Amino acid sequence: MDSAVHHSPAPVCLSTCLDSTLSPAIQVQPAVTPLNGPLVLILDNVLTPRECLQLIAFSEASGYERAFLNVGGGRQEYRPDVRNNDRCILDDVETAEILWRRLNEYLPSTFDGRTLVGINERLRFLRYDVGHEFKPHYDGTYDRGNGEYSVLTIQVYLNDVASGGGTGLWLDDSSDEPVLVEPRPGRVLIFAHEPVCHSGEPVLHGRKYAIRSDIMSRPRSHVATM
Repeated sequence: MDSAVHHSPAPVCLSTCLDSTLSPAIQVQPAVTPLNGPLVLILDNVLTPRECLQLIAFSEASGYERAFLNVGGGRQEYRPDVRNNDRCILDDVETAEILWRRLNEYLPSTFDGRTLVGINERLRFLRYDVGHEFKPHYDGTYDRGNGEYSVLTIQVYLNDVASGGGTGLWLDDSSDEPVLVEPRPGRVLIFAHEPVCHSGEPVLHGRKYAIRSDIMSRPRSHVATM
């Protein structure tokens, strides 16, 4: 385990890990794709170091299990040859809303002809120990069944990793090597489900914590009903 991660006492509610009144000094990194490429954004300082530690503590108190792989048709399989990390799935609307309030001004209002409406409340906490990885893959779509479905992936990094553990992005079909995004506490990576192939690179030393979720969308003409 990475000695740099010190667990705080776990909060009693996930959303209390975040300060709902905070307006952090978010830094937008230069896009790692050409202007005509797929949407990729890197934003730093979205979470404070304390918030990251609180989220880690809450996830550990909630408990991790082996991460399964979606294989289609609503089925999941344990495929350690593809991914062998641990996962903790927590649904929390308020936490998703706090994250959305911090991020939405840095995103376009529409993407792929659809209106972006918020972050999926299904938060998948990810834990990677030494040797853990998730080989190159594409993220699937999360469909609420009411006309809303996800179009963008959001990855929230919660700690530094001593060695390895970056996210690899294959943005150019002609390249054999991915662009690497290094984990940093409070950093957020956002990219399109398609056509961005990506990987969770092996952790070589230490432990990696992150949250993976989605940015949801609905048709432009959609009218919300109460």
